[in-house]
Amino acid sequence: MEGNIAATLRKELIRASSLPELIARHDINQAFNKSVVEYIRANDVKPLETLMVGNQKINPNTFFWIETTITFNGAPDAWEQFNYHGKKPSYFKCAIKLPEVGYTIEAKLNAEHMYTTSAIDQLSKMKRKFLFGYVQEVNGKIITVRVILIGDRVLHNDAMVLYETRSELNAHEIDEFRDMKKISYKNKSLDLEINRGIPERDVKKYLAEIISESDVDKDWGGEQSDLFTTHLHVDGERLRAAFVLKGPSKFHKMQMNDLGKNGDQIARLFDEPADIFILQHCHHISSAVIKTMDAFANQINRPRKYCIINGIDTLRILRAYKKLPEL
Repeated sequence: MEGNIAATLRKELIRASSLPELIARHDINQAFNKSVVEYIRANDVKPLETLMVGNQKINPNTFFWIETTITFNGAPDAWEQFNYHGKKPSYFKCAIKLPEVGYTIEAKLNAEHMYTTSAIDQLSKMKRKFLFGYVQEVNGKIITVRVILIGDRVLHNDAMVLYETRSELNAHEIDEFRDMKKISYKNKSLDLEINRGIPERDVKKYLAEIISESDVDKDWGGEQSDLFTTHLHVDGERLRAAFVLKGPSKFHKMQMNDLGKNGDQIARLFDEPADIFILQHCHHISSAVIKTMDAFANQINRPRKYCIINGIDTLRILRAYKKLPEL
């Protein structure tokens, strides 16, 4: 890292080095963590998942961050080798599976950088962690990365609680769809086969009517979203919303390849000038799709909201607003 961020970090590290060891370690960590966050924001470093959709090619020296479940292997042994046998460096491994794009991320961590025994537990087995680093090598479907920082994101208040994003909204949290709560998702009449007979154009028409959007056919960059509106509200706040709608031509559980080349339709969707992004499908939706939507919504520089409306929730909305024949 260069420039003002690096200069500030050097000053804080020099100051911390003159403090008692435990305080120094704490201050060094704080200074380093702060510099990483500032670097990510200043350089608009992207989540890894968003760099791997569509026709994008991930290249060596690409900086990224990711917050996901990471598998760790060998931390206790590496700690022992470093602290009791003086082995330097003493490495252990971590890996991230990304089935939605077919890659595995691999990295080595140095036990010398673990300052407390609690780190052994936190970096063992499977844990959800935040990781910032850069790509060293791409070999087939294996991406080797260099880790710069790994740990838990926390809110720096008096409680020091874990940082939890609230990007995903349930469909009923949108004011215009709140009546769907009157239709239980356990309702036996909610048969996905009903959606097979509802063309995508009709779903678009019905949703536009429900949200009082009359300008359905206006050109908003067509290929980016199927419906764009400024008539959506969450807790009374007016939001700009961009929809992707998938009808019965793909009547199966939605996978990434149902959204363009390796999911690039999601990337195009998030290019819209919207506050909330809504993905609607006539069937079930895979976790890989949801995870990718979450990654695009959770940009550190510009976090936004998203909503997933699967086939059952589609029927709940349409029935609640009398767009389906009464039984």
